[in-house]
Amino acid sequence: MTDGIPAVPSEEAHAIHGRTLDGRTFLVLLRGDLDRAGHGPLEAAAEAFRTSACTHAVVDLTWLTFLNARGLTFMAALERRCRSLGGTVVLLNAGHDVIDLLMIAGMAERFRFVHSPTRGDPTVPAPRSCHPLEY
Repeated sequence: MTDGIPAVPSEEAHAIHGRTLDGRTFLVLLRGDLDRAGHGPLEAAAEAFRTSACTHAVVDLTWLTFLNARGLTFMAALERRCRSLGGTVVLLNAGHDVIDLLMIAGMAERFRFVHSPTRGDPTVPAPRSCHPLEY
């Protein structure tokens, strides 16, 4: 466990963890299949962000295996909220399926994409920011 967040993929079908990192940035970890069953936890993460003083968000998609329309709606609402506060949303390790979905929905340009091959490994270079078409 690192900073109160499991460091390995969850055994749950879906797992959503949200917390404030530094007072300005909110971290959301999406894991597993984010389907209909993930609606309640997504709403809880959205409410936690709304009640925080954060203006920026990082959505870690490293272990996300499936995202439906509810997940897409969550990310769109999070991005709108951050933008209204002068902040941004970073999508960490978004897979090709998520990037394709965002591009089809015309939403890819709203996010900053960062790719980090192995989080927490000091031998790996720092995450790099990239355009979704550079993946």
